[in-house]
Amino acid sequence: MRYIKPIINMVLPTAIFYAVYKILGILPAILLSLAIHIVAISIQYKKEQSIANTQVLGLLGGIFSALTIINGGSEKFTFVPALVQNIVMSVFFIYLTLRKKSVIHYLLKDFGIKSFEKVEEEKLLPVNLIWTTFFLLKIAAKILGMIWLDYDKLYWIVFLMGDPAFVVVVIVTILIVHNSKER
Repeated sequence: MRYIKPIINMVLPTAIFYAVYKILGILPAILLSLAIHIVAISIQYKKEQSIANTQVLGLLGGIFSALTIINGGSEKFTFVPALVQNIVMSVFFIYLTLRKKSVIHYLLKDFGIKSFEKVEEEKLLPVNLIWTTFFLLKIAAKILGMIWLDYDKLYWIVFLMGDPAFVVVVIVTILIVHNSKER
């Protein structure tokens, strides 16, 4: 059950959004997604008295997407907030790499994970390249998809480049970190 919950959390929102999109259209799908997101943020805040930055970014992205559709924009513009976020992350990862700083050390510093603190930053620089490449591929997929694909195909490509690809990158990162600690 421990591994099924994350899979459900990845796939269920995507499936619900797509089903509502196909049945009722893009605006109802976005508005339902926003409502679910607000409920999730409220539950998170009630439990932990805090809201994660990613939740705020997701909410802002949903609001931007809804405003775009309400004002008559292309449904493909719903991917613009994620595209901007991917560009910002890529620039930041490139900056860290040029300064020979570990992306992992930066991302995990708030979590206080002792095992990562023991690994030298230099040993984790290959992880920077993996994460930067991951975000550059996400950028390319979104831009090229917005130009040449219909919304349905772009939606599924963005989904595959999202959570499933993220899981692969995390697994590769864990393997590199594990191997770095052994050396």
